[in-house]
Amino acid sequence: LVQIGLLVLAGGAGWQYQVLRTAPEVELGVATETVLRLDSPEPVPQTPARPDQMPGSYASFGARLGAAIVDGLVFSIPTFVFYGSLIAAASAESWAVFVVGFLVSIGLSIYLFVRYLQKMSRSGQSWGYAAVGVYLIGRTSGRPISAGAVFGRSVARLISAAPCYLGFFWMIWDPDNQTWHDKMLNTIVV
Repeated sequence: LVQIGLLVLAGGAGWQYQVLRTAPEVELGVATETVLRLDSPEPVPQTPARPDQMPGSYASFGARLGAAIVDGLVFSIPTFVFYGSLIAAASAESWAVFVVGFLVSIGLSIYLFVRYLQKMSRSGQSWGYAAVGVYLIGRTSGRPISAGAVFGRSVARLISAAPCYLGFFWMIWDPDNQTWHDKMLNTIVV
């Protein structure tokens, strides 16, 4: 991707125009950006400090647990709709109310999961991650991962949970605070 922008600066002698073009490049697993300026014929490589390269910047167990609780509350909304329709159907003795409530809860679950995939792939934050201020990024790119990778990570979380949640607790001993599903998809939470 190439992004082109126009930077206008007001100076004492008048206006200066500089066309800035950034082109992301990957060299040895480190994301860099090259900036071209009209006043400089040579590209100037700039390597932004990636969060995973700064000591102590990985998300803590407590932050990730807090994010999981918030996301769990968001994803429990369809369950409340389902149980509400079940109670309403029992009191009204109508299966139609139950069926409508069931279909609404299924539709809401699908909608929330699609929104989760979109949020995580666009910004690296779910509702819970945004609440505690952490981001999910690719370890080598330093950017949010694709929606397909977010889906794969969601499936891989089942593997982390299978042996008594050992895959989730693994981050306590891991130097990069990675869970098993982070390791499987080469992601970090910062």
